Amino acid sequence: MKKMALNMAIVAAVLLALVWTVPAQAEPIVVGNEPISRPLFDPYFEFSEFDYTNIAAVDYMNAIPQNGQLTSFQYYALNTNPFFFFLVDGSFNVQWVSEEITPPGTGSNAYAPANPIPVQSGWTLGAYLMSTGTIPFDLSGGSAVVYLYNEPLPTVGAAFAYEGFSNRTYSFSATLATEEPQPGQTVEVTVVKYLDGKRETLPNPEQARQ
Repeated sequence: MKKMALNMAIVAAVLLALVWTVPAQAEPIVVGNEPISRPLFDPYFEFSEFDYTNIAAVDYMNAIPQNGQLTSFQYYALNTNPFFFFLVDGSFNVQWVSEEITPPGTGSNAYAPANPIPVQSGWTLGAYLMSTGTIPFDLSGGSAVVYLYNEPLPTVGAAFAYEGFSNRTYSFSATLATEEPQPGQTVEVTVVKYLDGKRETLPNPEQARQ
C-alpha cells in the first residue's frame, strides 16, 4: 500500500472535465429590401431643372443588426448598366466598396463577393449608380435613404458627405451570416505524466484493492 501511495503522489493520470463553448452558424439574416420591381429609377426628376447622375444612396433605415459577414447581395436590375455596392459605418465613413458589378440580365439578380465581407453592427449598405438607374425604387421608405448626386465613387476611409434625405425604398439587400454559441460541451481528457522517461499511470481498481 505504501508503494502504491508513493507512486500516486509522484505521478498520476488525472481526469479533467473541460467545458467550452463551440460557435455555431446561426440562421442568415437578410438586411435591406426585397429585390422586386419598383416603379421609379434614377435620375428621378422631381424638378426638371436638375440633372442627376452618379448617384449614391445609403439605406440607413436597414442597418446591419449585429457583427458578422456579408456573403451575398441581392438586387433587382432594370437594365445591365454597371454599378457598385458599398458600406458605411455609424459615423458615415466608407468601410468597403465592391468591384464594379454588371447585371447579367434584367430582373432579380445576386452578387457574391470572392470572400465574405466582415461587417459590424450599425453599418449600412449603399449602392452607387453611375448612369440611368440600374436599381429601381419607390417612395414608401419614410426617410429611409440618404443620398449623394454628381459625385465620384465613394472610397474606403472617406466620409460619405451626403446631401439630403429621401423616403426611397431601393430594391437591394444583403445576406448576413453570424455565429452564435452552442451550449457548453463536457469532455474528459486524460493527462499522463512521465517518471524517468517512462509513462506512469494510476493502478487499476483491482490493483488498488490489493
